[in-house]
Amino acid sequence: MRALAVAGVIAALSGVCLPMSAAEPPVAANELPLAPLPKAPALAPTPATPSDLAAIDDLLARLSSKDADARKLARNALDHASDALIPAAAERMRRIADHADKSALKELWTSLHTETDDDAQITGEDALDLLLSHSDPQNAAWRDLVCVMGLSRFFTTVGSVSASRQIVNIYVRFGEFLRIDTQRQLEKLDLRSAAALIEASRHPATKIAEWAQKELRRRHLSDPSRLVQLAQGEILADVLRAYGYTRDADRAKLVISFAGSSQTVIRLAAREATATLGEMGNWPLRDAYETIVGKRASREWSWERTARELFRELDSMRMHDVLSLYNAGIAAHNTGALADMRRDFDRVLALEPSFEGSGLMAQGYFDYALANADHHATDAADSLHRALRLASDDSLKRRIQSLLNTLQGKELLASGIADQVLFQRAVQLDGNNTRAKDLLEEIDSASAETPSPMHRYAAPGVLGVLAAIAVFVLLRRRVEPPPTPGTPQRQAEADAGQKLG
Repeated sequence: MRALAVAGVIAALSGVCLPMSAAEPPVAANELPLAPLPKAPALAPTPATPSDLAAIDDLLARLSSKDADARKLARNALDHASDALIPAAAERMRRIADHADKSALKELWTSLHTETDDDAQITGEDALDLLLSHSDPQNAAWRDLVCVMGLSRFFTTVGSVSASRQIVNIYVRFGEFLRIDTQRQLEKLDLRSAAALIEASRHPATKIAEWAQKELRRRHLSDPSRLVQLAQGEILADVLRAYGYTRDADRAKLVISFAGSSQTVIRLAAREATATLGEMGNWPLRDAYETIVGKRASREWSWERTARELFRELDSMRMHDVLSLYNAGIAAHNTGALADMRRDFDRVLALEPSFEGSGLMAQGYFDYALANADHHATDAADSLHRALRLASDDSLKRRIQSLLNTLQGKELLASGIADQVLFQRAVQLDGNNTRAKDLLEEIDSASAETPSPMHRYAAPGVLGVLAAIAVFVLLRRRVEPPPTPGTPQRQAEADAGQKLG
């Protein structure tokens, strides 16, 4: 990798592409550093900020307000919850749980619902809507229960693993009378709630642990091999971390099997879960190492050293594929097959977003954009965004941004908006950007040929003024009264007649 990095820097400085023959062969495991183990995120929410607490307090105050319109608006706002407010919402839920009269809440709940047995169902509408339709803002129990139900719906709307944990926590803190409602909210989240239930299955309270295990079985999520096939992306990552948090030795082999995944989010989660398992993953780690490497791990290695050695071997295997794709992309670049180059580079970044040869890839993406800017502008813009993220050379960054501005300005121009500023900035960033210069000249020429607004409306304006004057004169003549006898004009005419006589 060091040779590849040096070759990449030299090529970038000289402005040429790295020939395929100069690229480094697949890296050996012992050339990669022995990386530290990653740590899984903390289970507890981060501390809430004062502004977020104020936002949640305002929402809950409106939800339990005497004003029916305010309650309705607050209820609608729950459908647009933000994940950023989870810590504040969790804090307010804890505060209600600490101070509320839970017996009064249960009594109010049972007065509004019909329960039969363990399969009791809420009658009619959603529990929160039922409470709001029987408003009693003077009753502290009603206000607290409305806030709890509102927070539950808030967490359901967000739907993240941290939100799912808080839904489970509502059942933990408020007791059996909210169990059915908790299950209904978790069911709405489907697989997104699986990780929170896995974590709850190892809850220190036996009642909660047994309930979570029962829920996993009822929803056919208790079989890990089936669950990891159903879950994808972030959901699978949360499930793997949940197996780590529960420190379940029976799940260690499954977790470790994802430590070499081509998806970064899955690979990282599996390694975080492995680190959380700790000593419980020692023998599955050794078995995995022997399977991958073909030899046994040293007896002197701790579980942590075995994990780090295993992950280095897995990274070496992954980098073999990455380097093969990278070399293929470089070869395609050298031969002018820019579409093939783009495809290979895209796959490199999918496997290794922070790949070391990103400088040359930035140049390749820019060359693709230059060649396709006129006929495939959308693909060109996408490549330019990738190039801008990867580029480290300031000169190349300016050229990339210049072409981006040009494509943006051209798109506006096609919709009838002539934004000269974008083209001017493009020329300032790259004086050799002929596209931007040509488009600026076209806009200037069009402006010169088109009469200005003053010239366009000057003649009609003058004619309008003259017409108004003529109308005024005609109207004045019509309304002017005829001369009456004895007026100075009549006397003057009589005197003139006498003189003529």
